[in-house]
Amino acid sequence: MIVFANHRVRARMALKGRWPVAVLITLLATLPSLCFQTAMNLTMDPLTRIIAQYQYADMSLAVVQRMLRALGQNLSPLARLLWTLTPVCFLLSPFLSLGRHWYSLRILRGNDGSFSDILSRAGLFFKGMGLYVLRFLLILVWGLPGLLLMVLGGMIAVRTQNISVLTAFYPVAMIVCVFFSLRATLTYQLSDILMTDTPEKGVIACLKESREKMTGLRMALFMLMLSFLWFLILAEIATSLLASLAYAAGLVVSLVCSLVINTYMETSICAFYEDVCAIRATPIGSGMVE
Repeated sequence: MIVFANHRVRARMALKGRWPVAVLITLLATLPSLCFQTAMNLTMDPLTRIIAQYQYADMSLAVVQRMLRALGQNLSPLARLLWTLTPVCFLLSPFLSLGRHWYSLRILRGNDGSFSDILSRAGLFFKGMGLYVLRFLLILVWGLPGLLLMVLGGMIAVRTQNISVLTAFYPVAMIVCVFFSLRATLTYQLSDILMTDTPEKGVIACLKESREKMTGLRMALFMLMLSFLWFLILAEIATSLLASLAYAAGLVVSLVCSLVINTYMETSICAFYEDVCAIRATPIGSGMVE
């Protein structure tokens, strides 16, 4: 029987005395999303002003081009830099995430992990990219029923000229989309950890094995991930209160809390993976990259 509280306990024991290195590894592995989020935050203010200026203009191609030029001129140098770096960071993200998984697995198995573990899966650059792209497409396909319901509701609303039809379709479509997308995410959640632990396996093999291992265990993984919601809520409340007093300090504390919780959850999910391997009587991988 899998008990999610046990995974958190194992994660805390493995991370004891290793938090600084683990958090730095998490920072590097999550750099793409941090760059994107920061760039979006820096872009929203000038974008809102520009939209307000053109809200009564006809949305022709020429107007859109003028809006984009105005946005580019109003972006800060930091925002431009982050938008430039974001695609590069996303290309590096897959193998950095694999390296983070390897660090978590090593410390869970009683070994001394090191910061260099984040680069230990550089040889899996193309396989890691293929895995992440294919997994994204699978999740997208699973969410298609909900997206199709949205399209169907929009078509009926246009045909009948009754906006209430779309209002009725939208909540149902969102529930269907979220349910199937979440199910797919949980189904293939272990695929990248499998590639990290058994790098000799291909992309398709890792996805298939993840699906097999997660059969009947999706709810257990969901409950484990959900158990971190309270940490996120408490961190958000604390940082919001601090931000009301000192905005910059609030941002820093928010980033640190996010990295710590992310590290804790990552290590707990790797502990879950090891329990699943034991339940399925699967030998743990050697971790050797061919």
